[in-house]
Amino acid sequence: MEEKLKNACLAFSCGDVDELMPFLAPDVEWRNVGKDAIHGADAVRAICYQIAQEPVTLQISSQFEGDTHLVVQGHGDAERAFCFCDIFQVDDNHVTIITSYLVAQEESKT
Repeated sequence: MEEKLKNACLAFSCGDVDELMPFLAPDVEWRNVGKDAIHGADAVRAICYQIAQEPVTLQISSQFEGDTHLVVQGHGDAERAFCFCDIFQVDDNHVTIITSYLVAQEESKT
């Protein structure tokens, strides 16, 4: 996987959609598990800009790379702490599918 593309995917997982935009296939599909899929690069950008209005911190904890996939795991804080995993599927140096898993951490019962 090309280094620029990998860095753009990592930036996306940290909340920066603009760096990934040149690498998104026009008909990209973003699958947020448990929610409706988002279709098209413009729709992905619009949703990311909407999400960016909320205060959130994101940190990558690990990444795993294959020939056609990049898996990014991390954690963040918004209204609640959460863990996430983004899986980027790549074809011809463009991201064609993003699959995202997000699991909110339970609130501590102290």
